[in-house]
Amino acid sequence: MGMKKVVANPVELRDAIRCEKKTISITSGFAKMIEPLIASQTKSTQQAKELPTFVKLALDPQTMNTLFTSYQVEQQDEVKGLELKYVGV
Repeated sequence: MGMKKVVANPVELRDAIRCEKKTISITSGFAKMIEPLIASQTKSTQQAKELPTFVKLALDPQTMNTLFTSYQVEQQDEVKGLELKYVGV
């Protein structure tokens, strides 16, 4: 079982995705912000355009693509935030 990477902002998320961490736990307000994007069944870069600029700067299209294709939502919880599991392609 690999280490869980806890992230609280887009830069930490980007780095975790690039390192292909097996489990990424997104906490705090950042989880609430990005949860609709990740939980959506129709994952698209169109939705990403609605994210705040600082998020889009960190999560470039390649990183977003990896997030959409290689991770799935393991659990989501109002308190704990959002947990993603790496599934690969």
